[in-house]
Amino acid sequence: DRTEAKDYKQQLAVWVWNTLKKPLPILNEQCLGMIGAEDRRHEMAFHWQHLGQTLTGYIDLLFRVDDGQGGHDYFILDWKSNLNAEGYDPKVLAATVMKHHHYDLQYQIYAAAVSSWFQQLKLPNARLKGAIYAFSRGINWQSDDQMGFFCHEFADLEQQNIETQQHIATLTGVKP
Repeated sequence: DRTEAKDYKQQLAVWVWNTLKKPLPILNEQCLGMIGAEDRRHEMAFHWQHLGQTLTGYIDLLFRVDDGQGGHDYFILDWKSNLNAEGYDPKVLAATVMKHHHYDLQYQIYAAAVSSWFQQLKLPNARLKGAIYAFSRGINWQSDDQMGFFCHEFADLEQQNIETQQHIATLTGVKP
């Protein structure tokens, strides 16, 4: 039905608009729509070697923002359109959909892969600062809340990467 397809397209356009226009505290109130084409990589393929195995995938978006000190902070972003009956408050997302779908493990694997890539490229001023999950169904750019966004700032990325490697080893049954 053409009317139904048109309605879906309009809804999708609203989700995209709201997601790109929403100021984010993790980005010092910058919105995603302000990030220039030269500062973002869409659908970035990665190949992460671990314990003789290669994990391969695509990161929806890797982007950078100025860190204010001559370098860049990098962020992983994953777009989500999940319907979450319990709502889109960041704490609710963390307790429900992030855990249920193992998105926490997903961003940890992405972070390990990006960290490895940064080391190989010897990028002295590059810092992987966090992961952002944008649940577009729950975002309203005009509201003062952070509904629809799950943001995780990497406090100790090196330790997180070690724990991720251990987790992968446990899941695959491969001993380090």
